[in-house]
Amino acid sequence: MKNKLEKYSVPILYVATIVGLGLSFFGSIINSKLLSKEFFGDWKYVQNYLMMISYFVNFGFYYSGGRLIASTDDPKRISTLKGYMLYQCLASLLIMFVITICIGVFWQKLLDANLFHLLLVMFPLFIVQPLMFYLEAIFQAERKLLSLSIYKILPPLLYVFSLLLFQSYSKNNIYYNAILFYITYLIVFVYFIYNDKLTFKGKSEELSELFIENKEYGSHLYYGSLFNVGSTYILPILIGYFNITKIEVGNYSLASSFIIPFAFLPTIVGTSYFKQFIKLDKIPKDAIRKVLMASILLLVFTVLSIDYLIAVFLGPKFLEVGFLVKIGAIGAILQGFGDFVNKFLSAKGKSPYIKRVAIIVGIIQVIVSLFFIKLFSSTGAILAKNIGSFLYFFFLLLYYYRNYLRKVAI
Repeated sequence: MKNKLEKYSVPILYVATIVGLGLSFFGSIINSKLLSKEFFGDWKYVQNYLMMISYFVNFGFYYSGGRLIASTDDPKRISTLKGYMLYQCLASLLIMFVITICIGVFWQKLLDANLFHLLLVMFPLFIVQPLMFYLEAIFQAERKLLSLSIYKILPPLLYVFSLLLFQSYSKNNIYYNAILFYITYLIVFVYFIYNDKLTFKGKSEELSELFIENKEYGSHLYYGSLFNVGSTYILPILIGYFNITKIEVGNYSLASSFIIPFAFLPTIVGTSYFKQFIKLDKIPKDAIRKVLMASILLLVFTVLSIDYLIAVFLGPKFLEVGFLVKIGAIGAILQGFGDFVNKFLSAKGKSPYIKRVAIIVGIIQVIVSLFFIKLFSSTGAILAKNIGSFLYFFFLLLYYYRNYLRKVAI
């Protein structure tokens, strides 16, 4: 039975990702009903803040450990590398705590008193953020796509059930929302770690190799990811910063939830091919064709149906979200195809170039967003993200064409 499932692991992973996103979105719908627009915006602001600083403390070790794991079949070596990556999760949590203390004390406009108190009280639960990097890295490296599928579905499913079960406590209270969200995710993550084989060591040969790999490979992806993905999480923070309330943060987050599947489809296919990319000369045309057709069909369906879907699921107070989705969908597709090419180049060890592209794109996106968000709020954030996604895809595709596709053709 397991072998049969493994045969269809790629489509299972895609379906699981879509279902997981749907469950996450359903959780947002429940939250939008339980919370006022102001509290809903605060909750989304907290989530984006934690994601943003978790990228700052990534340092590239998850990428490095994942690549080392993907290149070996030695179980002892793999379990030791996993142990070091889990150490990094604990170190990341500590650094995130220090950063939050500094911001809460010296930069109250970024973290007001209520949100600062929430973060301090619940900080141990936020180990979930670095564990996300850890689990995704090892599942991809070992090509455990079925485990990755469970990882995509089970946490948001438990969160939705907990919201429905304890909705009377969550009414206009983001503290209960945060507790339910991070506890349900932590339960699943602890289950995966407990049932895995990890070895915890001090100094060893694997640790030295991990540092070398991080210097030559992981750190480049870290800086690239920091400016690329990390800059994306800055956008809702800037929306909250430039507005008196954080209502627009909620609108932007809901729109982002709708358009995430556009970016995930190419990324998932790239993830499934990651181990093969190390040996392949170029990206298979069949994979590109299927992803492109699916993305176009999804785009057409969304543009035609989004206003109706928002009216049904979110109600009249969030109708403006439909406009944000329509202008953000194309940018999400370009981001996904950029990540797809990124997977191939990462497998080939081209992280220095990926880093340079991500830094350039991230800087441009943040600079543009400072003006666009101040002028157009959440609409400006979507436009800035679209510009960044286009540049990200263009530069990576150009490098792939010049260094791989054209060489193979010749």
